[in-house]
Amino acid sequence: MPPFFSSTLLRQFPLWLSLAIFGSAAFPFSSTGKAQPSEPDAALAPLSQKLPDGHTVKIVKCYPDGLMRAYCVSFDDGTLGSDWPVLDALRSRHIPATFFINSLHPQSKDAVAFPQRYAGFEVASHGAHHKGLGSISLPEARQEISEDQRILGEKFKCQIDGFAYPYGDVPKTPEARLQLDKLLTELGIIYARGTRTTNAYRPPVDFLRWDTDCGFLTGPEKLLAQPADDSVRVMMSFAHSIDFARGSMPFEKWEHQLDQLAADKTIWKVTMHDFARYVTALRALTVTSDGLKNDSEIAVWVRVNTKVFSIPAKTTLAWSKIQ
Repeated sequence: MPPFFSSTLLRQFPLWLSLAIFGSAAFPFSSTGKAQPSEPDAALAPLSQKLPDGHTVKIVKCYPDGLMRAYCVSFDDGTLGSDWPVLDALRSRHIPATFFINSLHPQSKDAVAFPQRYAGFEVASHGAHHKGLGSISLPEARQEISEDQRILGEKFKCQIDGFAYPYGDVPKTPEARLQLDKLLTELGIIYARGTRTTNAYRPPVDFLRWDTDCGFLTGPEKLLAQPADDSVRVMMSFAHSIDFARGSMPFEKWEHQLDQLAADKTIWKVTMHDFARYVTALRALTVTSDGLKNDSEIAVWVRVNTKVFSIPAKTTLAWSKIQ
């Protein structure tokens, strides 16, 4: 166990207080019940295309460099500096991650006070005071999120466009949930992470309702074991770094899994922001009479039969280049 995870920290932040304030990755279900595995996404499905010369090719939408597997990991709360060993472990292995922080909660004060510690990683909103959005009014939710965006944006010198629902708490009725979705969009939030476990290992159809695929300590072999069906797959999970300190998660086991991930070049390691942005662009790729058209602001990748092509932003991959 890293030296930082000491009895001093545990005395400051015992288990009962952690659960009372933040909830736990060990209890990954919201009041809406257990999520079910999603169906394949038609917008990401392989397609057959007849080219002008008469022959047919198979087009598979891919992650960068033709990869088909992705890994996203995130941590909530930034409790009492417990992110520091986690950041060091990730940075030494060049693995990106996302950190959801409460800008005005006293237990997150170290994270807000030392923004330089998070250099190179994504920082996103977890609500200014860690209030469950299913338990407050829509105007209160707006204040909770926008204030967090403002403070974190100023402290970390970046745009805050990701969000994680505190406690996984969301409005209980479909109408109220749609209102919250609209609010998130108005605030510039491009994805919002929940806490339910889906076992889907697929990109979410709706990035404002992005639930986890598995328990945090699920190894990368689970991702690699997903069917090789020409569909992109992803393993997304989350944790609270304080759980390492209190001994409910073994840090050494997680480091071993990080070593496995770092060594595996078939898996795209990516922040949640970059993943959401890329998949949104990939879904928007269109087939025209001229070729495959990428109207997005970023490059996307496809595999045509066995050859991988990069399609730069705002360009078309002409059929003549594929033939």
